[in-house]
Amino acid sequence: MDAQQALARFQAKDGTGTWEVFTWGIAVNGERYHFTRQSHIVCAGLPGRTERRVYQTEEKDDGFGAMAALAVYQETGSLSDAGLAAWALGGSSISTHVDTREIPGNVTLSIGHLRVGRSRGHSLRYREDGRWVQVDAIQHFADATLAAIRAYRAGAL
Repeated sequence: MDAQQALARFQAKDGTGTWEVFTWGIAVNGERYHFTRQSHIVCAGLPGRTERRVYQTEEKDDGFGAMAALAVYQETGSLSDAGLAAWALGGSSISTHVDTREIPGNVTLSIGHLRVGRSRGHSLRYREDGRWVQVDAIQHFADATLAAIRAYRAGAL
């Protein structure tokens, strides 16, 4: 871009290319947008996440254990064997279920009141939606941009 080192950068997923911030302004895929005293930035983001919900269901006793105990008692005459059959085959059953949901995230970046050549009032907007959004990289870019805008204003007064 130029001999000056970029303060921050990120690679856009929407095809607009590399976004870079310098002390003088923003470069998007090589196109320059200069700061003005009215330049401002807004950035908001929320990363995507995975939600897991674990729950258990208990199914009602179907009576099979009692029928099995009766059959074992009739065959063997042993109450202890009948009790064992009732315990092994009877009672309610408990199942564990896991539901997983992918919650998409999003990040929005808006930079306003930029200058291209002599033309003022240009804005840049970028948005990402999905499970794997670049929240940290874009927030770092926004923080560096805000610092550069403040420094520009201090020098332009």
